[in-house]
Amino acid sequence: MVLIDDQKLIAVALEVYGGFSESKATKVSYLFNRTEDFLNVTREQLLSIKTVSGSNVRLSGDEIDRIIQVSRSGKVRADRDTAQNYISVVTDRFIRRQIENIRNISLEKLNPNPFIAKSLNLNSPRELIEFNVYALAIRSIVTSMGFFIEHLLLSTSDSVEPVNSGWDILKIDQNNTRHYIQVKSGPNDMDKDQIIGWIKMIEEVESQGHRGYIGVTYGRRDNETVTLTLLRKLMDNWEKRTLIGRELWDFLSEDPTFLDRLLETLKETALSVLNTGSILNEIEVAVERVTKEFTDRFGRDEDGVKNYIRETLG
Repeated sequence: MVLIDDQKLIAVALEVYGGFSESKATKVSYLFNRTEDFLNVTREQLLSIKTVSGSNVRLSGDEIDRIIQVSRSGKVRADRDTAQNYISVVTDRFIRRQIENIRNISLEKLNPNPFIAKSLNLNSPRELIEFNVYALAIRSIVTSMGFFIEHLLLSTSDSVEPVNSGWDILKIDQNNTRHYIQVKSGPNDMDKDQIIGWIKMIEEVESQGHRGYIGVTYGRRDNETVTLTLLRKLMDNWEKRTLIGRELWDFLSEDPTFLDRLLETLKETALSVLNTGSILNEIEVAVERVTKEFTDRFGRDEDGVKNYIRETLG
């Protein structure tokens, strides 16, 4: 099963950079057999182009302009393979969504907790707002990270696909063996009860002649985290039932260079969106903006915080 093919890449690029809806982007993507055709398409071709099945597709002048704009933008590059281009596009989308979320933070959305303010000695508007903006921004990024990581994992190989049976990833190898993987973003994301539950799930798929694993996207086997310590203690043959860090990426991609190329693509895409800065620059701008919003409403210095708490608690 080829999950990330040229049509999927083109469709996502049209969504992210062209503003097309998912359904329209998918329809347009099937106008092209290859990414190369998309990158070299002309206005004249789009006026008379047909789908792979031979049917005509109606495109407005604005839609044609947006298709041409995306194809010439350099966001999809001829010197990258389909997986690398797809990773770059979904990374771009992930970063821009985080920027948008941060720029939309307001005092009303932040709603600082007065008990935390007093308990942690956050006595100035700047301290109170900075703590809460960082907390909200980080929570939002971590929440979105799971979906983003899934896109990266599904880009590793044509033999990898999502599953709907409680597992996250299924890989079918050349011997037609099914490898079910429960993916965890980091080496400290599971407690004892969760591990015991997944041991039972692994044993169940093994009884059916398949393989089951817990996959961790980063970390090392010798890390002394709570999760890895519990895995070593609770799971028989834990070395064969877990894929930790690079092991996971190498197993899925069957390419020892994939992870390094992935990290380079992430870096290049981040530079193209954030330039020489980082997401911290956006967070700091939000802190300044919301602090001003706070002081304009409640006042400066410690009195401003007191006024806020008084209004919040009555």
